[in-house]
Amino acid sequence: MHPIQPLSDILPQIAGQGTRISFLPGEVVWVEAEDFQNFYILEEGSVELSYLDDEGERLIIDIYHAGDFFGAVQMAGLTTKNRTVTALTHCSLYRFTPEQFSDFWDSCPGFSRAVFQVVCQRLIRSGDEKACNERLFLRQRVMRVVRENLNESGYFRYGKDVLRGMVGISTRSLNRTLLDLAESGEILYESGTIKPVDR
Repeated sequence: MHPIQPLSDILPQIAGQGTRISFLPGEVVWVEAEDFQNFYILEEGSVELSYLDDEGERLIIDIYHAGDFFGAVQMAGLTTKNRTVTALTHCSLYRFTPEQFSDFWDSCPGFSRAVFQVVCQRLIRSGDEKACNERLFLRQRVMRVVRENLNESGYFRYGKDVLRGMVGISTRSLNRTLLDLAESGEILYESGTIKPVDR
């Protein structure tokens, strides 16, 4: 398989068909609710993709730099929720219509392969981050249950089966979590006994 060209190398071939736009730091580049019909390639500068949660708090999802793109999800006919792109630095972008995107996809293999690769990379990274966050959350939950149920000697007063039921996870997940906690020095885990380590 031939190496996949980055989109920044392909941009000069298609830039003439797009609309070049520029933004100053802090300016809103894109709000999904207002513009779900275009595809953007960042020529220079940096922007952030953020999400407004149900409580009105803004969470940063990703940072895009020169050569990155956004709007591919919308080109596939899908929608996300409460997404906004804001310029972090002075930046310039090229905006393309859905028709142009489809034409590039069909007529320029380098374009479609580059977009597909980046979308896959983002999915993998998102999955890895979710797994990491879930693992961290599980560790915190196990530690909370253990600390709330200590005997006079500072050990968890019940067995692993009871702990598994209290946390609501499988035996395999509990064993992995206990080993992680022991390796990080947060608990002493020997012969089925569990004791938090005070730091």
